[in-house]
Amino acid sequence: MGFLFDQGQGNVLGSAAFTEMTSRQNGHVALDGDFSIGLGYWLIKPLAVPDAFASHAGDVPPFHGVM
Repeated sequence: MGFLFDQGQGNVLGSAAFTEMTSRQNGHVALDGDFSIGLGYWLIKPLAVPDAFASHAGDVPPFHGVM
């Protein structure tokens, strides 16, 4: 979570890794349409804002979490 909140600043991976991980990786896949995936993150636009949100979910039934 810290990696996402500080956008890789001061993190082991760094800001270049953050930028790559939160950039669309499937733009060349025509069948995906507007569906955007980064490296390990869904890139979603649930609100009318210019930038997408990086999202990741996990499940261990009966629990569900989204960040």
